[in-house]
Amino acid sequence: MPANLRAYEAAYEAGNTNEIQSLFYEPKPLEQFFDTGPDPWQVDSLVEQPASKARVKSLSKELDRWMVETRDVGLIPELDWAIPSASSMMPLPYFLSGERWIDGGK
Repeated sequence: MPANLRAYEAAYEAGNTNEIQSLFYEPKPLEQFFDTGPDPWQVDSLVEQPASKARVKSLSKELDRWMVETRDVGLIPELDWAIPSASSMMPLPYFLSGERWIDGGK
């Protein structure tokens, strides 16, 4: 890790960063939605704003469709790639087989 990044991390760990600086080191919510015109640093997520709900829902649905279409495996835990188990809802070999997963079954 470059020294300057480690210095930032050390400052965060010591409690020496402000609220916005601390966001970089804290867990991120599953969904975020930003208006990058007035918020180019992507600090204020609009995902919970009532005015954004329909847009977020539409984009989420489109992302789900695209992930299935392109067989994007980004949300499948890496252990499931190597060792599909009975607990896996959609093991990688099945997902890559070209079959479609429809509401919990074929």
